[in-house]
Amino acid sequence: MNRIISTSLIISLALGALACSEGAPTDPDKTTIVAEPAGMVISNVQSSATTAGVAGARGSAATSNETGIAYVSAAPQTFPDAVDVRIRNRTTGGAPVLTKVIDGGFDPVQIQARPGDALEITLWTAGGTTKLMAVSVPVRRAPAVVRSNPAKHRVDAALTANVGVIFSEPIDPKTLSSMSLHLLHDGNPVSGTVRLSDNAWTAEFVPDKPLVPIPDANDPSRSVSFQRGASTDGNGRYAIKGFPNGVFSIVAGDDGYGRFGLRYDQPCAVEIELVAPTATADVELFSVDSPMPDAIRSPPLLTGIVFEQAENGRRPLAGAKIFLETSWGGAEARTTTDENGRYALCRVPYGALYAQKLGYEPNNGEPYFVGLVNLAGLTEKQLDIEMKRSQ
Repeated sequence: MNRIISTSLIISLALGALACSEGAPTDPDKTTIVAEPAGMVISNVQSSATTAGVAGARGSAATSNETGIAYVSAAPQTFPDAVDVRIRNRTTGGAPVLTKVIDGGFDPVQIQARPGDALEITLWTAGGTTKLMAVSVPVRRAPAVVRSNPAKHRVDAALTANVGVIFSEPIDPKTLSSMSLHLLHDGNPVSGTVRLSDNAWTAEFVPDKPLVPIPDANDPSRSVSFQRGASTDGNGRYAIKGFPNGVFSIVAGDDGYGRFGLRYDQPCAVEIELVAPTATADVELFSVDSPMPDAIRSPPLLTGIVFEQAENGRRPLAGAKIFLETSWGGAEARTTTDENGRYALCRVPYGALYAQKLGYEPNNGEPYFVGLVNLAGLTEKQLDIEMKRSQ
């Protein structure tokens, strides 16, 4: 059981993973080319002359012998255990491209390529293990949506926030409008404007007016989105400044991104009410390698067993990641099942429940989404989660 970890530990974990990466297979050029994993997208090659021009203009398709730019991306949870990815053009050589994997995916990255080139994809996990694959650059590929913000299945997303969409490659701005990218509120279309960022693959829908009235700044009951962050020192201490009075959730972890911690879990949500200039709140973290469900007792308490159905009955699944959240930026708790498949989460009264384990998915067929949970008025609730092997 560990308190908040220090910045130095965060850095050493990242460096350790990269150091281990040099132990990748000794002859990657012999890796067999496979189909793209579900969730991964490789665009067709865009002409370098066109993509180097005005930002926001989608490049024309390159000819079979022309070197241009291909865009590689992966939707969230495509590679759930990965923390880093390296992409190298095995056919032409050249410098590889490295990027972070966040919540199991990554936004588009550019690499020089020709149609039919073999791209070598190397993935590193937090434990330092590697996974290697090779995929082919397609001749034709339609753009796809990589992710959205708010993400699918998020509940209680702030109605004052804009909606963002990340595409797999730069999009022609002429094809984007409030007709092709639109927002529904209570089933009705919302009037608004679509904006394309400078990178041309990030689009944002901006409503013409707020979906809910903006609260009076003098109203103490107002609810607004307000986020700040800080790193802990060598003693696990942190200080976050610049907050107005109100109720805030504190989320701590070693990765800073995603639903599931890399090395540490925060099984109990922490909320703090600021009515004075200063306040103190401790956050308790547990190692993902040593979950302690019996130590989690604060109400409301959600407990259960994660299992798969076997011929001789239930088989507990150890090492499954469980996550419960009320909203983006709201109260959240995450944990890992112990050797008996048990988990415990506390101090989250309601929200969306997720479960993840490599090679498995919830029995309802939804990727990672188990369902909505309501603990309002309850001290404790048990909810067992059945998972099945992924197809």
